Amino acid sequence: MLKFLSRKNQRRHSDEKKVDFANFPPQQKIACPNLRLLSMHIPKTAGTSFYQILQQAYGRNGVMRLDYRPALGQFIVKGKSYNSKNLPARVCALHGHLNYKVISAYLELNEEIKIITWLRNPIERVISNYYYLLERLDDRFKVDPLHPYTLDRMTKSLLEFAKSNQEKNRLFKYFRGTDLGSFYFVGIIENFDEDIMELGKRLDWKTVKPVKQNVTLKKPSAVSAEVYEAIKSMNHKDWNIYQQALAMRKARKKNHD
Repeated sequence: MLKFLSRKNQRRHSDEKKVDFANFPPQQKIACPNLRLLSMHIPKTAGTSFYQILQQAYGRNGVMRLDYRPALGQFIVKGKSYNSKNLPARVCALHGHLNYKVISAYLELNEEIKIITWLRNPIERVISNYYYLLERLDDRFKVDPLHPYTLDRMTKSLLEFAKSNQEKNRLFKYFRGTDLGSFYFVGIIENFDEDIMELGKRLDWKTVKPVKQNVTLKKPSAVSAEVYEAIKSMNHKDWNIYQQALAMRKARKKNHD
């Protein structure tokens, strides 16, 4: 098991980084008057890369990063609570950690908005997320105060991390209340460059350059078959969703060939 902090240091760090939840009022609905595209970003599915591609397609001012933090019950923009009743009029594309329940409850969308998302092998996603979060802990164990549970999660081994409720079947939780068939486009990270080209043609994008950001550096080349299968068994709902997405992509490619 990986252990990064003594209990004494964990308590001291926790006291230093407490979040004042009283500063976050209840979330209100947000009007999206000129929004045309919504990107539902699942953690560790090339979100930073895709965000930069959206900026190429729509301009930096035309794209907004908006995340929802369940622990705070709030939307967050650039590390601060977002309390406006409207998106800026210039924003035509929205991207961020937004599950379907949050989208349907808090965003006022018109029927013409195209909702897209990207999926990857769910076992690889869990592994990548674990090692990515390890990278975020520096030698002084600083953690973003808007992620109050990161420190506790990262004192665990990979398998213990995978067993946490937050990580198990995360795709299923993101899609609860809807299905893949209702999305305008579902891309596959393992085919990122090819699917970006297809999406660009559909949306009549001009030339965009592939980008790769937030690459996890500490991820090992392989984990044991035993650990891999254990993570897979804990994410069977996510595995089924991923297989459905692969089948949809295969049918889509067949129809366009």
